[in-house]
Amino acid sequence: MNIENEIRKEHSRKQAEKIAKYAMKSTQNFSELMICFFRKEKVISQRAAYSVSIAAEINKEIIWPFLRKMLLNLDNLNLHPAVKRNTVKVFEILGVPKKLEGLAFERMVNLMQNRNEPIAIRVLALTVVTNICKKHPDLGKEVRVWVEVEANFNTTPAFAVRSKRALRDLSKLEVQ
Repeated sequence: MNIENEIRKEHSRKQAEKIAKYAMKSTQNFSELMICFFRKEKVISQRAAYSVSIAAEINKEIIWPFLRKMLLNLDNLNLHPAVKRNTVKVFEILGVPKKLEGLAFERMVNLMQNRNEPIAIRVLALTVVTNICKKHPDLGKEVRVWVEVEANFNTTPAFAVRSKRALRDLSKLEVQ
């Protein structure tokens, strides 16, 4: 299977799952998927990102070698929102490896606080940031204050649900 050709065929859950399953059969196949993920062509990277997030749910180990590059990719100003969303989703699913916590925290806070980002990206980033704070409670107070302030401006249902959960988790850190 040529992953790029399959990506170009159609954009559907079924096709993304087919690609993810094939990519997970070998590290070479998965590397081919990740080449598509990092492509500048938005349609290719967007569709590849969907398969990458599906793969992360099934086989966490295969994606580990690419996590740092995925975080650095978030600096790309021309990145399609689907690539950002699926990147953050991967970190929500997998958690953040200790050696990448600083880099991930910085990138996720930037996404979380950027009101120009789609709400799905912002709330996923909030969850990742909250999970990092659980390991580093000293970061939690600043995040909690931001969430409380943002709750006054952001009235979307997604933010309401995620911020309530984040505030609950962050307030537990202050008690310890």
